[in-house]
Amino acid sequence: MAATHHTDATRMLDSRGYAGPTIHNTNPLHLLETPVRDRITESYYWKEQCFALNAATLCDKASSLTYIGGTYGQQKPTPFLCLLFKLLQLLPEKEIIMLYLHQKDFKYLTALAAFYVRLTFGTTE
Repeated sequence: MAATHHTDATRMLDSRGYAGPTIHNTNPLHLLETPVRDRITESYYWKEQCFALNAATLCDKASSLTYIGGTYGQQKPTPFLCLLFKLLQLLPEKEIIMLYLHQKDFKYLTALAAFYVRLTFGTTE
């Protein structure tokens, strides 16, 4: 079965019959609030920069981050938040996240991994 990539996250956000992997017994993309998800999927950064990212290319994007934030201006999501959403969409293996977390060269990549760990890992992990 060939993997297909959809241009937007609407297929994964559809809660009717979601059969993919779950985190805390829910769709991982639903860990972010609905207004934030909507703003992310409608943003230019999401559509232009996050399209077709995988765990390796996401690392490259995260290493070029210059700040951490949520939303700004007229509630536009920051690249940090868009990359977090992409991580939730990709669901990389824990080893990859741990590599992101323990690398020493890119502090915003470490922060992105720490946020992802806090959001997705269990309390004992």
